[in-house]
Amino acid sequence: GLSFKENIQNYIESHLSSGEIDVNIMTKLDKDNFDKNEQLPIEFNDAHAALRGFAKSNLESSVVLSAGMNPRLFSYFENFSDF
Repeated sequence: GLSFKENIQNYIESHLSSGEIDVNIMTKLDKDNFDKNEQLPIEFNDAHAALRGFAKSNLESSVVLSAGMNPRLFSYFENFSDF
């Protein structure tokens, strides 16, 4: 007979399918980050890093900006040809 692992794998392959990956970036993740007490440039705050990671990925999905206005993040979109 099939092993437990093979049964689980067969079940997953026959009953589950891949879904879409959409990205939610919280615009308020805008605090300055530091490396050894030295402030990093703005593009290294969490929201900018998340946007950069999404823009450089091969995903073809939507990005949702939540939690308010962030003009610095909105203007950062201009750095990527995907937008």
